[in-house]
Amino acid sequence: MRQVKQLIEGSLGLIRLALGHGGALRRDYWHWRRETAFGLSQSKAISRRSKWKAILAFGQWSWRIRKL
Repeated sequence: MRQVKQLIEGSLGLIRLALGHGGALRRDYWHWRRETAFGLSQSKAISRRSKWKAILAFGQWSWRIRKL
């Protein structure tokens, strides 16, 4: 049940961010966020599953922080 809640809140948070930025998630700020979160080095790349979990956690955080 907890994973379903995280999936829903994370997805809603990511959708809200995408709509708030007009769908322009490939601009400088988001490129910088991706670099600081995951790094540039391909040799130290994390697994695809871990990356999606981190992205959903960020979406969930953004969903919850807006409610405060």
